[in-house]
This record gives sequence, structure tokens and C-alpha cells, in this order.
Amino acid sequence: MSSNSLSPVGLVGVGQMGAAIAGHILKSGRSVIGWDRRPEALEPLSQAGGVAADKLSDLSSCALVISIVFDDEATREIALNPGGLADVLLPGSTHVAMASISPTLSRALDDAHGAKNQRYLAASIFGRPEAAAAAELLINCSGLAATYEAAEPILALLGKPRWIGSEPEQAMLVKTIGNSMITTAVELIREMFSFLRAGGVDEATAKQVLIDTLFPGQIFSGYSQRYIDDPSSARMTDIARKDRKVCLEAAGSLGVPLPLIQFLNETDLP
Repeated sequence: MSSNSLSPVGLVGVGQMGAAIAGHILKSGRSVIGWDRRPEALEPLSQAGGVAADKLSDLSSCALVISIVFDDEATREIALNPGGLADVLLPGSTHVAMASISPTLSRALDDAHGAKNQRYLAASIFGRPEAAAAAELLINCSGLAATYEAAEPILALLGKPRWIGSEPEQAMLVKTIGNSMITTAVELIREMFSFLRAGGVDEATAKQVLIDTLFPGQIFSGYSQRYIDDPSSARMTDIARKDRKVCLEAAGSLGVPLPLIQFLNETDLP
């Protein structure tokens, strides 16, 4: 980081993922100022040695603020609404958006922060809460290379960051298509187990002869084991549906057909 390297790190959104992120930053010796719309979410942060902010303007002393809230609406509220991050951060400060948001909103955030002489970095993540707890998140970043280089030491505390391009939409394009690929893979896994179980092949054998040989890797192997442990884990979630719709909207703006994802969206399997 720059001369502001010892300033506290701001964190907006201290849910399960945010709490893990705060813990890793605190363990590094850096201070954390956190804000959440739910005051009770801040109690573990305070107990861990962080500072609970009453309002977003309390983060104005932070040279870098990470936001990780639910969706576009929540991100727009904390960043672009009156009194949001674009209003309260000082010139030269950086907002790192780690929520799963649309590419369109990511561009709007870049524009809004740029207009205030602030910096913006899109930093989409792959990894479940247990990966966040183990500091094993995969963090794909886009924005100005200099902004990424300044933020990288903090992001490296959370997992494996990498810069993929200079446009603020790019990290979110990777996230939205990646999530759609994961949900498609999970549906394939569900159908495989259902098909083979009907033919008398148990789940452990099915995983061994198909997944572990033809499709080894984190997604197929991991989600197959999750299915064996709990078949209900293969169900679609509201977050997955939201991300799939964002993916299709982005594809439409790019003029790229995604017939498989479109089919799954229209079918909307449980």
C-alpha cells in the first residue's frame, strides 16, 4: 500500500463472509472499522478487536474500504445513495466491491468514485464461507492496474487475488458466468446420481467411476460429495437464480447467446 498503509481497513457488510474477512485482516495486525445495517452483526467484530461503526461516514478515515453485501440494490444503497461511500470517502481512497453485482453497476461505481477522485476495484470472489474462513478465496479483480497493486496486499490476506483486466465490468462478468457454470454443473451432478441410482448404482460408486476419473476437480468432486452427504444441497437458491439472471442480462448487452443457461433459467429447476 501507499503512505496510508497503516490506516484502518473499512468493511461494509459483516455477515458470514465479511466476518471471516475481518478476522484475517485483524490477525495481520491491521485495524478494521466495520459497518452493517444489522447492529447485532457487529458484535463479533467488536469482540475480535475491530471497531463497530454507527454510520458509513465513520469509515472516512479508511484508505481502503471493502464492501460485501447481498446484491445490486444493497450495494447501490451503501455506495451511491446520499451519505454512501462515494460521498464519505476521501479523495484517493479505494472502494473494493466483493459482492456479486452486475457488470452495469460495477461500471457505475467506477464512474461515481472517479468523479470524486476516489479509486474503485471490482473484486469478485469464488469460494464458500469455509474457504473464506481458511483464507482460500479466489479473488478476480478488474480496474486500473495501479489500484489493484495498492489493494493486493490486503486481498492476499484473504486468498489468491489476481488482476484480469482494466475495465470494471470484467471481474463481474467472470463472476456471473462462473456462478452460472457452477449451477449448471450441480444440475448435471443431480441428474447423474438420480439416473444411476434408478439403475441400481450407488452414489459412492457413481462418484468414483465418473466424477473422480472423468471430471476431477474442485467443482464436480466437491459438489458431488456435498450431494452424497446432503442431496438437498443440489437445489437452486435465490442467490443462484439472481446471479443467473444477471448473467443473461449481461449476455444480452454483449450480444452473446447463452442457450444452455437460458434454458435452465426458463426451466427453473428446484
